[in-house]
Amino acid sequence: MHIEAEAALSARHPAIYPPPLCIDCGPGWLPILDALASTLEAHSFDVFANPPVAVQVKEKRETLRVYLDGARDHFDNAAVAMAEQLSMRFAESDGWSTSRFAPILETPAELRAKYPALRNAALGIHPGWLAIADALMASLEDGVVVTRLTMMGVIDFQVEGEMSFRDQGACRVAAVMCKLVDRTHGLPLPYPPA
Repeated sequence: MHIEAEAALSARHPAIYPPPLCIDCGPGWLPILDALASTLEAHSFDVFANPPVAVQVKEKRETLRVYLDGARDHFDNAAVAMAEQLSMRFAESDGWSTSRFAPILETPAELRAKYPALRNAALGIHPGWLAIADALMASLEDGVVVTRLTMMGVIDFQVEGEMSFRDQGACRVAAVMCKLVDRTHGLPLPYPPA
């Protein structure tokens, strides 16, 4: 990663990415790493604990890998899994949506067809955020039935019954990621965000 980008990420999230951590991946994944760190920091605040610390961040088999010291629960692990799912949908080099692992979805109807859990859900998703919605759906626990998934400025995500702690972690990463990616074209916004 570029030294300036790595420094910006460490400056924004020193508790998660303490210098001199070597982040061994391309700049296209900066928004994903930022969303992950924001999620882990917020969760740590919620549970009155120190956030986990990244001990290794790298690309492995064309997918982001983040190894944490101090991950406490299913929420933290789900947040990391969601970051890995996002990396399968955004190019490491520039952050553009990519079809390395799955076709790029162009409409909410394609998302509904791909995931039976969305069969009867109310959907409303900006085109640029379909890759984020795809990663979210891939990260959910088996058997979850979604009743509503709208991503129109903010995420409104509802399931039948109570949402698991694990699924809350994935959903929070998706919500932060929406703030870092253009909702029309799916391009990463300038980093670091203002």
